[in-house]
Amino acid sequence: MDNKFKIDQIIIVIILFFYSYNSHAQESNNYIKVVYKFHVPNNGKMSDDIYSQLTANNEHSIFISERDDFPKPENKITQDGNSISIKVIESDEIGSYVYRNFSKDSIVFREVGSKFMNAILVVDHWKAISWDISEEKKKIGDYECQKASGYFRGRIYTAWFASEIPISSGPWKLFGLPGLILEAYDSSMHFYVIASEIIFNIKTDVEIKAVYNNNETKFNYEEFKLYRKNYKEEYVKSIKAKLPRGANLNLKPSDIKNSPIESEFE
Repeated sequence: MDNKFKIDQIIIVIILFFYSYNSHAQESNNYIKVVYKFHVPNNGKMSDDIYSQLTANNEHSIFISERDDFPKPENKITQDGNSISIKVIESDEIGSYVYRNFSKDSIVFREVGSKFMNAILVVDHWKAISWDISEEKKKIGDYECQKASGYFRGRIYTAWFASEIPISSGPWKLFGLPGLILEAYDSSMHFYVIASEIIFNIKTDVEIKAVYNNNETKFNYEEFKLYRKNYKEEYVKSIKAKLPRGANLNLKPSDIKNSPIESEFE
């Protein structure tokens, strides 16, 4: 693709940050780490707890989940009549992540792959969320949080943010409030996340090292929208391509259950 070189450059910078939080961060020592319990849509139902963590300051943030060294739920096999469902928790050594550079208004995200689909890296479109902040407040852990609501890519979200932690970051792609988001959920409760631990003034002496996975598929934003639109068709093609020679599988795109967090795009 025409923009492959540009995307490669951006991704290398992101991965450098992912492993080192960049050398400037080591000087400023003002990073915060937040551990979240994360639930996402899974065939129309909320998933089990997914361990995730946000590392952030006012310049950068990275929200990571589904990494090999993170705790994760066990795989499950369930049966409903003649139908058998197998739920596999995917992960890899890098994990899924959403990275933001606030000074450049840039966002890159990664989704782990599966046995049938490659992991993907996407240079996303920076999309601000228009939040409506109410006067309603509640305590989350030790922090008084204020309620806000906003629409983002097909879902209406409620977010509870702590203004006493003045970092405009949050879990996944939610951001833009005058304080750290500690809890968030959508109106259908298919997406839910809540902070379980907060650690201030993170210091790191991790060696800077570029890690790149050549099996990943890279997209710009417009290419990703097309990928998401055709996901079920491509998934079926990938499954059938991996069948033993002569094997046949009666599987149609409509048989694939897929509930992405984002259902609309600008």
